[in-house]
Amino acid sequence: MSNCTVIPVPALSDYYMYLIIDSASKQAAVVDPVDIDAITKAAAENQATTTTILTTHNHWDHSGGNLKLLESTSTIRRVYGGIGDGVPGCNQEVGDGDSFMIGTNT
Repeated sequence: MSNCTVIPVPALSDYYMYLIIDSASKQAAVVDPVDIDAITKAAAENQATTTTILTTHNHWDHSGGNLKLLESTSTIRRVYGGIGDGVPGCNQEVGDGDSFMIGTNT
């Protein structure tokens, strides 16, 4: 098992997105991407490859950047969202008790 680094990335006027980076593989997940420029910059500054989007729920300030990030980042393979939430770009719905990988971490 590897370690992860969690980096809060400011967005909007009072909000944070999060970049979760697997230390071993440098693969990263983005939580609730709303400011694509800021999250892309944070990934680049940390030499991380964004492979996953985690969306907590389908409100514009949480899922509003999903499609733009997907279009601009060819390395993203999974977009997670809650079952039945209608999250933009979601290709893997999750519910209570489900797990997923970020790099080498479950």
